[in-house]
Amino acid sequence: MNQPVSLRDTPIGFIAKLRFWLENYFGIEGQGSTLRREVIAGATTFLAAAYVIVVNPDINSAAGIPFSAGVTATVLVSFLGTLAMALYAKNPILIAPGMGINILFAYTMVVGAKIPLQIALGCVLWGSVIFTVLAFFNVRQAVIDGIPASLRNAISCGMGLFIALIGLVNAKFISADPFTVVHAAPFNPIILTFLAGLMVTIALVARKVPGALILGIIATTLMAIPIGRLWGDATAYWPEGAASVTLVNWSGLFAAPDFSFLGQVDLLGSLRLEYLPYIFVLVFTNFFESLSTFLGISEAGNLKDADGNPRNIKQSMHVDALAALASAPLG
Repeated sequence: MNQPVSLRDTPIGFIAKLRFWLENYFGIEGQGSTLRREVIAGATTFLAAAYVIVVNPDINSAAGIPFSAGVTATVLVSFLGTLAMALYAKNPILIAPGMGINILFAYTMVVGAKIPLQIALGCVLWGSVIFTVLAFFNVRQAVIDGIPASLRNAISCGMGLFIALIGLVNAKFISADPFTVVHAAPFNPIILTFLAGLMVTIALVARKVPGALILGIIATTLMAIPIGRLWGDATAYWPEGAASVTLVNWSGLFAAPDFSFLGQVDLLGSLRLEYLPYIFVLVFTNFFESLSTFLGISEAGNLKDADGNPRNIKQSMHVDALAALASAPLG
């Protein structure tokens, strides 16, 4: 005789329980949002920040870290940090390597100052230790409390302009110029893709289409494939050794993670007196770079408490610090 099947034991029942837990744990409805909107926002955030998975390892490869190992470290730090930010701090903020401190590490310390790679990673680790101590003793929160609301709004605008600049550079729309700092790049398939995708995204946002950003990213990706395959000669835009015949190429869907640089840190060697200034600079850069980013996101996303301060700030600072602490050992 067949036994009746409870709805709770079916996939539909599991999804219902998961939905109930998510809405109650994160207080989604209380924040004026919906689960559907949060899923779309999460996917949009991932697609908007996915460039870090490639750009960060590419920058660190100049210091001698294998690209595949850099990808593994970037993904792990971002995944674990973002997961902790969600479950512990309950803030919809993505954690990822900063696009300023990695340049400081790779080009200033290793390439420029000729600091051995393992010692440079040791400097990063000690800087992260100090950074973590400052976070757990609420020094960063004290700094935030001392920043007036008008300056927080200005930081939000500044972060928006900085992100826009990164986008223009990554799209090859502008490039460096020794006289005017930046200049417009000549028209090419990359810029064609960028402009077409930008126009589509602007139109979707202007018409207030739900999920406009993620739809714009998808549309741009679909346009980039034929443009890059048919008209894009990558050797015209990147060094010949790093480029291929076409801009868009298929190189496989799966790859095993590379842990070859796991734990490659010289803790004692990095404590030599000559390296202490670099540790200080790393702490200073990490402190204010992450602080300005957090304030900008909190203002732009209205992630504030009843007093107008960034919500769950203490927990968020803890997560950010621990993610930084894990970055050096992971490579």
